[in-house]
Amino acid sequence: GPPRVLRSAAKYKEMVTKNLMNRTGGYTHLYNAAEYSVTTLLQNKQIQDFLVAKSADPTIVLLTDGFNNQAGDDTCMTNVDRLESSLSVVRERMAKSGGGITPRLYTIGLGRPYRKGGKPKGFNQTVTPQGLCGRYVNNRIDDGRGNEGLEDVGIDHVSLEWLAEAGRGDSFVRNNARGLSEVFQKAAAKRY
Repeated sequence: GPPRVLRSAAKYKEMVTKNLMNRTGGYTHLYNAAEYSVTTLLQNKQIQDFLVAKSADPTIVLLTDGFNNQAGDDTCMTNVDRLESSLSVVRERMAKSGGGITPRLYTIGLGRPYRKGGKPKGFNQTVTPQGLCGRYVNNRIDDGRGNEGLEDVGIDHVSLEWLAEAGRGDSFVRNNARGLSEVFQKAAAKRY
């Protein structure tokens, strides 16, 4: 439906608790969500009409509590080409935004980083196995065999950094609802 404005702190807290703080399990098509949010979603007539009427630029907040994974046998390495493909879509959308609607993509990881270090330094770098995964190249994301998978260790903060950079936003990692609230306020404050 059309965008909703939350007008009270109580409604905001209710929405976060009800929709964001529940662990549901399953696969996360994180990269597909990033692509969709900067392309198809922004082409929706209701959203276009709202943005034009309000003279607003969209702030997109991509939130995850894990990793991009689409199958039970996905490893960190599986995501290298997937992330590079999604980054291409996001970068292309950002390059075409001059003079029109200019979205910003912020990313939030709800949890703790799965490894030390982050995205390699430098803008628009190509995704490499070492850059994305470090020593975890062949580790399964969701082991499903009783062994510890990467999602059991933490969240994929490295992919989030890459996506936020491509989307001209910032990336955050927080491990509780209070931290989550701070991030949403920071993302809104930077734009408005």
